[in-house]
Amino acid sequence: ALLRALLIRSANDAAFALAEKLGFDEFITTMNQKGTQLGLKNSHFSNPAGFDDPENFSTARELALIAQVFWRDNFLREIVGNDQGTVFSIDQKIEHDFGSTNRLFNSFLNIQGLKTGFTEAAGECFAGVNRLPNGHEILAIVLNSPNRFQEVKALLSFFTPLPKS
Repeated sequence: ALLRALLIRSANDAAFALAEKLGFDEFITTMNQKGTQLGLKNSHFSNPAGFDDPENFSTARELALIAQVFWRDNFLREIVGNDQGTVFSIDQKIEHDFGSTNRLFNSFLNIQGLKTGFTEAAGECFAGVNRLPNGHEILAIVLNSPNRFQEVKALLSFFTPLPKS
């Protein structure tokens, strides 16, 4: 449930709850070790939610590498492919519905999902996969944008047929 809230709604409190379950420092160490295994040389993680911190940084290229690995995992792919989710209280009596922060679901683009983000330092960010009519998929990464959704639409419109007026 926490993972769904984190990935669909960008619930940062869920990221911190997951990190605390493993142990915050161990979680961050594991994130950085995984980055090293992936060959990331210009990324370092200092918190589970990507909050602004001089020790928390990456590049568009390295975020694309992370996104590619993430996208190959069918379980994670299924989660981020949803534009809404539901979690229940521990006693299963209270239902909490939430929507995705990704406003490109159900647009003329065929966005399959992934992740949005925002901080003061990073601006609006977007990592997403668009499926073309021929079945090919394009990964788009936009960082530090004043309007991530408009920029993604402009970028992907080079590859995606526009709707007929």
